[in-house]
Amino acid sequence: MGIFRCLTRESVMDDRVLPQKSHRSAKPKLAPRPGELDTTFGTDGYLYLEEPGNAGYYPPLYACATDINSQIYVVMENTPFDWVITRLNRDGEVDTTFGNMDGHKGYTRLPNLDDPHFACAWFRIVITGDDSVIVLGIHQAWEYPVACRVMRDGTVDPSFGNSSANKGIGYYPLPSPPSGRSAKGFMSHPSSGKNGARHTQAALSADPMQTSVLADGSLLFLARIHDSSYLFKIDRQGRLDPAFAGTGYVLVGDFLQPIYTFQVENTHNGHIVVAGQHGPSTGIVRRYEPRGYLDVTFGIGGGVEITDPAWSCTCRDVRTTVDGRFIVLVALFGAGFPLPHQATGLVALDRNGRRDPTFNGGNLAVVDLMQERFISTELAVDSGSRSLVGGNALRLEGISLLFSPMIARFMGNGRLDPSFGDNGISRAIGADDGTDRLSHIAVQYDEVSTIPPRVLVMVSAEINYLARLWA
Repeated sequence: MGIFRCLTRESVMDDRVLPQKSHRSAKPKLAPRPGELDTTFGTDGYLYLEEPGNAGYYPPLYACATDINSQIYVVMENTPFDWVITRLNRDGEVDTTFGNMDGHKGYTRLPNLDDPHFACAWFRIVITGDDSVIVLGIHQAWEYPVACRVMRDGTVDPSFGNSSANKGIGYYPLPSPPSGRSAKGFMSHPSSGKNGARHTQAALSADPMQTSVLADGSLLFLARIHDSSYLFKIDRQGRLDPAFAGTGYVLVGDFLQPIYTFQVENTHNGHIVVAGQHGPSTGIVRRYEPRGYLDVTFGIGGGVEITDPAWSCTCRDVRTTVDGRFIVLVALFGAGFPLPHQATGLVALDRNGRRDPTFNGGNLAVVDLMQERFISTELAVDSGSRSLVGGNALRLEGISLLFSPMIARFMGNGRLDPSFGDNGISRAIGADDGTDRLSHIAVQYDEVSTIPPRVLVMVSAEINYLARLWA
């Protein structure tokens, strides 16, 4: 699989050809250096995925995930209302033992509701512990959460879900809102593109669908309704778990003081941690008991506020380390013109919600690019408790906004890792025209223990692609 320049369906209609783009290439070295392109992946570290049966057309990519076998799952939208999942082997080749869609081995068409006018859009892949994956998305008319299970062989599990009319789909209308509020909700609010059919990757990266799998195979996910966020729990068969807060869902915050949530994570002892924003300038982390009730022993009354006198704070992500700490990704906003300045911070909390003094002295570890804005999108923590922050550097040139994908790696003490990239920051991927934007990162472990882990990256561009770095 190589890097190809092609005519898209839209460009054929417009009689336009996509411009040539110069990608950054790996520097030849005797041994790979963390943060550099892994040239064993795809072609020179980059991988473009064609639509099955339609050579030369590269559909939008919306989700990727890696499993314990080093295999990669990717969701793409071939045509409007036609969503497909594929599985790749470790280095990017399509796994032909997965699915068989219209004679194309390696692909599976994701299910839809019976009414073709109310299709499902699929935006998130969740790796489970039983050799299957759960794919989550939204009902495109009312934007209710939906889910399906894809088995190891690529077949959609018909027993999954809570609808007898739509086999294999779990369908979760959000709870009725207070009088006068909209009934719509969303897990990831997509923007319509051409003909209302495409959803911009920028919208997805700004509000990603966040989930967490529990040890018993049940699944937690976040959804919003108007100005409020809800935490849902479904069992392994795709049904709401009534033992969770009595209904299968719980309101995060309240209607008078809403919390905008961005991430959910389960801890080693079954507790649930949610990160988000409370008010105009305060990040917040809340912890819930396994039954869905607020854990008042965490922080102050169940929550920890993240503030800094120099910045407005939003908690974008939270991860649990092997030693039980919580690493919190904080988006930092400051004064700037014509756009507010933006930086990225990390802070570590102990099991009780106190700031960990061994992580940057208990203070925010801040990456401020000064002349650029660091817009963080996602956090990953590897087996060595090192934190990888994926995002984009943004700079303003005239009236143009130029993006540059970047990844920063922090050590367990909260300092940038000098062995990764250029003093802790890698800009090894992306094109030179400022249009490529990182949307997702994941740590890929190899089944061969002597091979170091890699960082899988999904990038939104005129043609979306995957790339891989050495970690």
